[in-house]
Amino acid sequence: MRLLKKSAIIAYLEDNGGHCHWYDYYPLAWNIKVNRIDTMGRGYGNPYKNDPKYDDRWEAWLEKHDGEVFEIVCEDALSGLVGKEKQRMFDFFEGHPDPYLDGIHFEMWQAGRSGGWLVLDKIELPWPGIRFGRYMLNEYSFFRTHPDWNEFGYFALWVLYKFCREIDAYVEKKDEIVSDGYAQHRYDKEEEWREEDRQAEAALKAPVGPMFATV
Repeated sequence: MRLLKKSAIIAYLEDNGGHCHWYDYYPLAWNIKVNRIDTMGRGYGNPYKNDPKYDDRWEAWLEKHDGEVFEIVCEDALSGLVGKEKQRMFDFFEGHPDPYLDGIHFEMWQAGRSGGWLVLDKIELPWPGIRFGRYMLNEYSFFRTHPDWNEFGYFALWVLYKFCREIDAYVEKKDEIVSDGYAQHRYDKEEEWREEDRQAEAALKAPVGPMFATV
């Protein structure tokens, strides 16, 4: 990623718009409400190769369990981002090829009435005017603040910009990610149903009635 002028980074951050709900305000936020998802479990391109013969069975099962599945899928999709470092199931940026982002410490949360916003609460960035280094980090808190980005050092803004662009790219695929989550859940259910079908078939083929030994 090529370097940008400080003014260009600030313009990008200001364009984010943030999120405000009652008295809570975050200057950096992402709308994560999904709009076009495939709940039939085919995903984008059917990555799990789910069997069409189970369409009706899946649809009937989903009528009773859709809320539960949706909650689990969304939780999985955000498990590397939401919460404090020790609360997350894994770190979204751990092992990132960009050394500026690999293992970066941050806190993000869901906000809004339905949890439809992903907000950046805290992040560790380089000290103003100093090049990035693990021993030269400063924690910035954005809760209920609107920072004067001009007061940030260039490298702090540069790391924050790259962080935000990674979140942009991930959130842009939100419909696909959630659809693939449904596809995975359907794949697991189909495995259960196939086993049930095999057992039912075996039961039909089993001999009925008492067995008598011949002398």
